[in-house]
Amino acid sequence: MSQAEEYRIALSESTEPFEVMSGMIGWTETLAPRRSHASLFTALVLISLLPDAIRFYRKRDISDAILLDTFGDVDVWMRHYQRQHGVWGLSVPEWLLYHFTCKLFKIGRLQFMHTEWERQVKVFRNRASDELTVFPEAGVRFRADGLVDGMNCIYDSADGWVSELRQGGSIISGHATGPDGAADGELTELDAAQWELVLEAGSPVLDVHIQEGGRLDPEAIAASMAEARAFYAEKFPELPVRAFVCTSWLLSPGLAHLLPADSNIVTFGRMFRLVPNRDDEAQLYERVFGDKQPDLANAPRGTSLQQAVHDFVAGGGMVFGGSGFRLLTNESS
Repeated sequence: MSQAEEYRIALSESTEPFEVMSGMIGWTETLAPRRSHASLFTALVLISLLPDAIRFYRKRDISDAILLDTFGDVDVWMRHYQRQHGVWGLSVPEWLLYHFTCKLFKIGRLQFMHTEWERQVKVFRNRASDELTVFPEAGVRFRADGLVDGMNCIYDSADGWVSELRQGGSIISGHATGPDGAADGELTELDAAQWELVLEAGSPVLDVHIQEGGRLDPEAIAASMAEARAFYAEKFPELPVRAFVCTSWLLSPGLAHLLPADSNIVTFGRMFRLVPNRDDEAQLYERVFGDKQPDLANAPRGTSLQQAVHDFVAGGGMVFGGSGFRLLTNESS
């Protein structure tokens, strides 16, 4: 039995396929100096899982159009590898394992994955007005500016504070967060009779991802979300969904300060309510400048976005990845 076949069987049968993938990547890296085509090994193994994926699609009566759109990501990441290394290979094989194990689907413009929400917050909705209040869970350390301590690797040992959350009885109290995901150092009290908990860590959600290479057309985004909601209700009725969630550089609150209010990126960001989350500028820099740690003085400024980010950061602005949610009840608004 070939090494590729051994890994194929292990990936398809293991209850921990990502551990198998990690081991395979390590083995491939030791092989690379001796084999000219070692970079294609992970692609070969993943693609060998395709027949199993097709059978799953047939069993769930999922269309060929969604299958082709979903696995088109293989082409995206093979070309990404070729641009970076000059030879064919496969970037982020761990990411593509979600596709081949049928955990992720591309439906219209966006990719979706059913999962449990990981953010350490609680979202309350007013029973009468539908107003939302977001409280971080107790024990989260924040800086004086309301951002999570360690955001952009900046820590506030002098003036930082730790969040509190009190539930029980007639009052719910916590640190309310604003549109940018920053938390208020003062406690806000809610009447427990008027507010209900609608989202928290562990809630079932659809995690939204944005494949590179296409426009963020607002109509296409809205259609994609509506189609995804119908898709999961029909094909996976056993999986409840409370919200769409997204963690991306596209949700950086700083982008709203440096791009036109009607730009596709800003419009996309407004679709999600931001929550506290520790992140940094690396992904935004990589997507905008092609480098996670660019020398900003010499970074390319050939696009309006590159110029805008450069000027914003040079002027003291801060950019970082954002994380947010969109309740299904808000999905059509």
